[in-house]
Amino acid sequence: MNTARQVRHWLLAAMACMAALPLHAAADKPPLLMVGDNWCPYNCAPDAPRRGYMVEVLERVLAPYFTLSYKLEPWSRAIVMVETGEAQLLVGTPASTGQKTLASAPLGVDQSCFFVRKGNPWRYTRVGDLKRIRLGVIQDYSYDDNGPLDALIAAFRRHNDPRLEVAVGENALENNFRKLEAGRMDVVLENENVGRYMVQELKLQDAIDLADCATHHVATTHVAVSLTRADARQILQRVNKGLAELRRSGELASILKVYGMADWQNSKTHKPAR
Repeated sequence: MNTARQVRHWLLAAMACMAALPLHAAADKPPLLMVGDNWCPYNCAPDAPRRGYMVEVLERVLAPYFTLSYKLEPWSRAIVMVETGEAQLLVGTPASTGQKTLASAPLGVDQSCFFVRKGNPWRYTRVGDLKRIRLGVIQDYSYDDNGPLDALIAAFRRHNDPRLEVAVGENALENNFRKLEAGRMDVVLENENVGRYMVQELKLQDAIDLADCATHHVATTHVAVSLTRADARQILQRVNKGLAELRRSGELASILKVYGMADWQNSKTHKPAR
């Protein structure tokens, strides 16, 4: 009788231990950590009802092979985490990711636009127009892939120019828009889709307008895979192949529709709706 009780007790304990194991251990799936800053609708808060269409795409194509987790970090920190291997996937990055990461096929369009307070007549025609205003940007963002916008911002930073205000942290864009609303800056530079989304989230439609976009440069946005992973190229292949399959099946269009967006591959030009 005592032996039977001991066996039963051992079995219950073993079952409890198995239940406590991480899912990837039980399924033998290695972990992958995705990081980025809050760049909705591309990637949003991990606890949001909609975590961003890029996150949803990655979950669809990688979940069969990896145990995925996702967190937000300030952009500068997210870059370092992926380059050093603390995280494996950087969400929402330009194609030129440097020597420590590999970029995926395009996962969206990135066009930098200029947001102003409602009623401000300022408009963008050339980069020199930015020398007449107080400009808000985010630390370590690239706005035109080392083009004239990035060059001007770099020059402002080298000279500690008071016309430039650089936001940092997880709420960088929100802080910039709050300062714009309060009249503490004149123009906020941001991706069109992200800026529009944030204005709506903050309920600032009556306070902030999209003035113009930098039409000299329309880029693509990507996922970058850390080269600290021995299987980095295999991960990249799974992302690219999975994205193509989602497009063929119509699943990509369904995901994008939820966010009010369309497949970037179907549009050769990208002009902001006024």
